[in-house]
Amino acid sequence: MNVKKIVVASVVLILFSCLMSIFFVTVENADSIASHCNETEHRAVSKIVENSINESFLTPIIVARTMSENQTMIDTLTITDKDQVLQNQKPLRDYLEKIRKEYNCTTVFAASDNSKAYFTREGIKKFISPGVEPNDVWYKNFVDSGKKLELNVDRDVVLNGALSAFVNCQVLDEKRTFIGACGIGIDMEELWVLLKRYEEIYNAKVGLYDGNGIVRICTKEETKEKDFPRIENIDNYFDGESYYEKIGDTGRIITYMKNLDWYLVVKVQEKNVTGFFQIARYGFICFIAAFIVMTALYFVYRKFFNRQDAVKNFDYNILRAFEKPYYSAHLINLEKDTVQTIVANAHILSTVNPVLGAKKAMIETIKKVSVEATLEETLNFTDISTLAERLKSSDMISGECKGKLMGWYRGTFIVVSRDEKGVPVEVLWTSQILDDQIEKDDIQLE
Repeated sequence: MNVKKIVVASVVLILFSCLMSIFFVTVENADSIASHCNETEHRAVSKIVENSINESFLTPIIVARTMSENQTMIDTLTITDKDQVLQNQKPLRDYLEKIRKEYNCTTVFAASDNSKAYFTREGIKKFISPGVEPNDVWYKNFVDSGKKLELNVDRDVVLNGALSAFVNCQVLDEKRTFIGACGIGIDMEELWVLLKRYEEIYNAKVGLYDGNGIVRICTKEETKEKDFPRIENIDNYFDGESYYEKIGDTGRIITYMKNLDWYLVVKVQEKNVTGFFQIARYGFICFIAAFIVMTALYFVYRKFFNRQDAVKNFDYNILRAFEKPYYSAHLINLEKDTVQTIVANAHILSTVNPVLGAKKAMIETIKKVSVEATLEETLNFTDISTLAERLKSSDMISGECKGKLMGWYRGTFIVVSRDEKGVPVEVLWTSQILDDQIEKDDIQLE
């Protein structure tokens, strides 16, 4: 009898030791999986924010470039005499007022390198003195930079010194000689609201840095030194790739935005799988399993592998944060031809059949939800078989499509990961419903 007890106790002790060993190995592996999940999550969030910021500055950049080619602008900035420019300011004043009304800009301006006149929609505001007047240092810096177009944050004299983001553009005459600058200003309040929304959705910190590694735009001015310290040698990230860095319990993605000539920095809190509550949960499961193992060993192993599967799916649970801004979001693996739903409206969810594979599922879905008039164009844009080649030199492509029930929507493919040769492996497909105003703006830009 004693021998049997010893044998049973030994077996229980051995099994319990095995279970505890499995527990520690699982926690160790879970931490590795969590690191991969964190990086995937950060890259996806950074791409969404980058896309939104590019869209916010798209109209101002196009407007500034259009202004620089306007003949009235060129003729007025060519005048060298101050008296003459005062007498002939009306055409340019009216043109600036037209631009302001048409695009709802807070500030529209032009500065002559010949007469030094600074024009607004009200006419000549003043005559600038670059290198002498502190408020005019922006003009000297822009000229010295030699850039055709730049983004700059400065105090707006038109708005009583309020902070604005300015898009400055060179103006050249018929001989391609520099004769001044023009552009528009964007109220910083609009940018703060945009960045604040993303911080709340993704629990992230978003900042735009200049080439000197100094943050220029973030949600609140008082958080600059605390949340956005200077980044040394930021020009090392100039090649346009998105760089992931883990700094303590924070993950940081740095991306060079070519259109703005600035750097986007997104900081997201790391998820720690081996935290106290996670370990307590695993420990509780192992404790229960140790008592059940003598009568239900199979049950114990089944529970363990279920838990392991839950950890492997951790990254897809994180990506459900995209539910608020998107009508649908799917993760597509181009190598494996698989598609997984992150979030989708019931209308889309009922049409996507992942069993068919990504290519066939996309074709079947588009045929079901698209109107006949734009079906062929939409099928070409959503063709999975040509997606890797189209994304070879770009991290994102988007297009407008029309659905039977949801109307006009913007479909976007975003590269999440590439292989060692730079070929896209994982791609995020998202769709956003376009309201009447966005559709109207897009038509005007075309």
